[in-house]
Amino acid sequence: MVIAALALMMQAQADTWWHLAAGRDIAQSKHVALTDTWSHTVAGQRWPNYEWLSELIMFAAYRTGGLPLVTSCAAILVLLAQICSWRQGIGPIRWRAILLLATLPCATVAWSTRPQLFTYGLVPLWVSLLLGRRWMGMVIVAVLWTNLHGGAAYAVLLAGTAAAVAAVLNRDRLRQYLLATGVAVLAGLCTPLGLDYWPAIVQSVARSRTNGILEWQPPALTLALAPAVVGLVGIAVELLMRRTYGKDPLFGLLLTFGVAMVIEESIRLIWGTRDYVLPTPPAISGGFIALDLIWSAYRFYAAAIAALVIGLTWLLIEKTPYGSIMVDSGRKPRFRDPLRRNEHHDQHRVC
Repeated sequence: MVIAALALMMQAQADTWWHLAAGRDIAQSKHVALTDTWSHTVAGQRWPNYEWLSELIMFAAYRTGGLPLVTSCAAILVLLAQICSWRQGIGPIRWRAILLLATLPCATVAWSTRPQLFTYGLVPLWVSLLLGRRWMGMVIVAVLWTNLHGGAAYAVLLAGTAAAVAAVLNRDRLRQYLLATGVAVLAGLCTPLGLDYWPAIVQSVARSRTNGILEWQPPALTLALAPAVVGLVGIAVELLMRRTYGKDPLFGLLLTFGVAMVIEESIRLIWGTRDYVLPTPPAISGGFIALDLIWSAYRFYAAAIAALVIGLTWLLIEKTPYGSIMVDSGRKPRFRDPLRRNEHHDQHRVC
């Protein structure tokens, strides 16, 4: 109910109206225009309209029930996407609910009556079909997606990521994920743009990043996102290190130094070699005098945060069922077998 109420309050944007106008032109002319007929400066030039189907659907809803019906249909898409994501979740209901509510503020930023909501709804559906190996459903969704929104590129990205993970963890599924990637790519041929579809998507991403359009922006490494990025890098390194388990410890040591050097050089290539010094927040800057010495307030703050993290880690391991499972599976081999039964299944769900 909370998600439905929030979705029904989404606002129309300036893009909403020209998408509706494009849908009106398609309905009246009975064909998809691929040249610009509205502007003065680029009139007659090529217009790669890869959202034509969503524009036609939006106009049909607007002609039937006005903007309230368009908003209601958009809210239904949002609600279906959240339900599909919820059904794919694993773990206790309360933790899934907490995770869902915690991610809502990030998700609502993209909620608006625009074609991008089709991608918002099709991403969890595509993941569900991908994990369930429902080939006919994947073909239908891929073809529809490429005609609804340029976010169909996420279908290629998700299937390709699943193939990369399968190459490391479960080669039995590698072929099917590569096939799904091919299906997502070939679906671009089933559009009015044909062979020009994917080049147009790449050009659109470049223009949108230049113009600052939200959905095509790379993730910013803010203080909230940085720990998650570091965690993902750590998971990737751990998967790489697993190949050295049970072998000479020297292999693991050399691999660790090698990975560290690759990461360091990658950071230098991306962000340069100049040091970036972050200012200390005013609330914890400065110092105080105690025992005839000047003590840094920031150092005490960092020590308190470290103690809090250590305490929370201890509580997780010692006072929760998850900690008991981790400890027991490490100490007693007989506990590992039940965990391994669903290991690959859970890894693919995480992907």
